Amino acid sequence: MRCGVGDYTARLVSALAAHSEVHVGVLTGVGASAWNGSNRIELFPVVRDWSLADVRRIVAALRSWRPDVVHVQYPTQGYEGRRLPWFVPAIFRLLGWHVIQTWHEHMPMRSWRCSVPLILTAQGIIVVRPDYRQRLARWVKWLIGSTPFEVIPNASVIPTVSLTENQRTTIRTKYLGTSSEIAGMVVFFGFAYAHKRLELLFEMADPDRHRLVFVCELKADDPYHAQVLKRLQSKPWLGNASVTGFLPQEDVARILAAADAVVLPFQRGGGTWNSSVHAATAQGTFVLTTSHEQHGYESADNIYFAAPNDVDDMRHALNEYLGRRRSVPVSADGREWGEIAEAHLRLYQASLGKKRCRV
Repeated sequence: MRCGVGDYTARLVSALAAHSEVHVGVLTGVGASAWNGSNRIELFPVVRDWSLADVRRIVAALRSWRPDVVHVQYPTQGYEGRRLPWFVPAIFRLLGWHVIQTWHEHMPMRSWRCSVPLILTAQGIIVVRPDYRQRLARWVKWLIGSTPFEVIPNASVIPTVSLTENQRTTIRTKYLGTSSEIAGMVVFFGFAYAHKRLELLFEMADPDRHRLVFVCELKADDPYHAQVLKRLQSKPWLGNASVTGFLPQEDVARILAAADAVVLPFQRGGGTWNSSVHAATAQGTFVLTTSHEQHGYESADNIYFAAPNDVDDMRHALNEYLGRRRSVPVSADGREWGEIAEAHLRLYQASLGKKRCRV
């Protein structure tokens, strides 16, 4: 199922299930299918469209499974803009279940009418952004009160890969051709929303020296996508840029690992909390992104932070650090997710006062 938070949840579930004292169930949409995991992971694909008609199916699934903790992730594309997901914690609390929530975006989300029920029904709150609490509005902090509040950083949802020289050459030839004049392969990946500012890649890159690869889905009937496609199909970028469409995670990882730069020029800024930034840096490839707080090059992560919309600075950084790489252990992402799962487990156990739990 195509969703960054969904990918995060899948990695978290697998890492939690590695603990013998934890059994995990995933309540999700009818289009979901099982993945290779532990026998302590059970899938409940019962939700049709997150409308009121789904309440009975959701409650029946939970009553039959009897969880100790119901952990809800916000927001996800799977909720399809419906209101019900913002109110299910209240239903869970009324039925006596312990409710933990993870907030992946800043509160308030969607509207205060949706956010207030979340805040009031949470018995534990997890966020992935380190400065999250400082940036909360005063009324949100007041409503949170003494509710347990934990910052648990995320990690890459894309596996770390190690390419042989032949594999790297094959991928680069596919997107760069065989011309010796091409300086580098510049990649964007993720969901193509307007606030991701994909169009800035056309401004900072040089069509004579760079080849752009958009690892994403672009649809002609989407107004923003149509703008990007028009640039792709017009000079000087015609023939110098390509779109891969939606790809499996392993294929995405290979492209990121073969790239000379991954450029994520987000309007709202990126950071180490961002799963796309994590996925790119996990391959050792140079990453160029934006930030409202940080600026400049950080060698430890091989990443450059520019101010949002500062195309001149981005262009300079792209030319300066293009092709720079750092070595990354292939096992690093598994270790990080293990630590993330342990942090979640400590919160569950402290909240419940028991060691074994069903989540």
